[in-house]
Amino acid sequence: MTVYVISILCGLQVRNCKSVVPEFFLEGSAPRLRYLILCGILFPGLPKLLLSATDLVHLALDNIPRSGYISPEAMATCLFTLTRLNYLRLDFQSPRPPPDEESRRPPLPTRFLFRGVSNYSEDLVARIDTLLLLEDWILNFVVLHQLILDTPQLAQFLSRIPELETCKEVHAILLHNMVAVRLYLPFSAVPRFSLTTTCKALDQKLSFLAQVCRSSLSLLPPSEHLCIINWSGVSRQQVPDNFENNQWLEILRLFPAAKSLSLCKEIVPRIAPALQLVGESLTAVLPSLQSLFLEKPPSGPVGDAIGKFIAARQLSDRPIVIRDWDRRPRSGRR
Repeated sequence: MTVYVISILCGLQVRNCKSVVPEFFLEGSAPRLRYLILCGILFPGLPKLLLSATDLVHLALDNIPRSGYISPEAMATCLFTLTRLNYLRLDFQSPRPPPDEESRRPPLPTRFLFRGVSNYSEDLVARIDTLLLLEDWILNFVVLHQLILDTPQLAQFLSRIPELETCKEVHAILLHNMVAVRLYLPFSAVPRFSLTTTCKALDQKLSFLAQVCRSSLSLLPPSEHLCIINWSGVSRQQVPDNFENNQWLEILRLFPAAKSLSLCKEIVPRIAPALQLVGESLTAVLPSLQSLFLEKPPSGPVGDAIGKFIAARQLSDRPIVIRDWDRRPRSGRR
């Protein structure tokens, strides 16, 4: 009786517990439970408990142990019964990024966080009815140490969410040990969808960006605004080579409907040589581009490369206007 009183008044919270929660906990039934937060513990009876917790509004499973694995099928079955749920977090046990990386990451609000391997998330989203998600849910997927990405089920899942059809703005975020792709609704300061992975090398980050845009976002309407932001000090690396230039061009080719391109000052030296190489490929690389947003006017060889790109577009009757960009707050084109 005491447990039910606690669950009704302030919810049930179990944090940083190292012991196993017995399968008969709450006798496997908690119809009045509203908040459940488990961190790093084993609970074999959790699927059974969730099936009875029809009033649950907040479910957070943090640092899920490998030995405490809950199958995607079982989790999806539970979610079908949790019709009042408005917050879900599934965070599987894995090595954490260094503390300095955690402090450097921009804050990202979320209503649904998945952190684990993409095989699990693929099986899960294939079984989730998107009607279970409220219109204002923020979807945040973090796939761990995954450089080869194949997510057809995630693409299908996203295509069934009507609100994402109006997400015309894509942000590519380069962090020290991570790279992320985020989708924004018009005039929104919070991303509607985010997909992140952990990696350090720039070529791996660019490869991931291309894979996400080519695979996970493939069934969504074409994006009209592309923003590339660097938080990793990538501009201090060596001069871009042909391989890197080709990677940038591969990413830009995936945005044929983009009307604006926003570049932070650290990224411009990396991408300017690729833009200079566009040449006869103007119809294949950003053919719809109308505005180029820059934080500061480039100079020297970088400025020359940008100038040649602008001149080539002018000669091809596809003029581009360079505009000042202040990336505070989020959006560069407002």
